Amino acid sequence: MTSVEAFDTLRASVAAYNGVEHARMAAHRQAIWDLLLQ
Repeated sequence: MTSVEAFDTLRASVAAYNGVEHARMAAHRQAIWDLLLQ
């Protein structure tokens, strides 16, 4: 594996993690709104 490939793999895993974090935060925020608006 070249350093370029390693960098691309790292960047892809960071992007995937950020996507998961974003989805988790959005779901969390939605749950809070659901509680507040009951």
